Amino acid sequence: MVISRQINAFAEDVVPPASVPSICETVLQLELVSKPDAAPRKVDYALVSASGGGEEEAKVELEKQLILKKGSAMQACRHQYENTADCLAAKLDTNSSNLRTLSFSARKHLEESIAEDCKKRAATCVAVSNTEIKCRALPITPAPENEKKSDKAKAKK
Repeated sequence: MVISRQINAFAEDVVPPASVPSICETVLQLELVSKPDAAPRKVDYALVSASGGGEEEAKVELEKQLILKKGSAMQACRHQYENTADCLAAKLDTNSSNLRTLSFSARKHLEESIAEDCKKRAATCVAVSNTEIKCRALPITPAPENEKKSDKAKAKK
């Protein structure tokens, strides 16, 4: 009987540890193929992070964000790597002041080099993936004692 009282008293004193605020991170990567027979290469696109009251909560929040960000990453990939017309237009617009001052042959050479540059950069977006999700506890900083005392002193005034 005495032992069971001691066990019950001990059980009441034991409090399960509170979940520690955590942050989880991963890197979104674009998978690109430059040539039909080439192996895909990965390009880092964005760092995605989410925080929560605990590690599981942070992971769930991160996975929700990943669903949304993967779709927008694929759209951005297609715009940046598959759209050679936009690449040409942007580079020609950037060099428009130079093009006006060049002779016909120099202008043609510059336009050809811009087109070649855009062709080299062109690739097909295959997929969007992410690296392994890594989580860590957020540091908890207690309020300094001086601030607590000064808050009480202000309340009395």
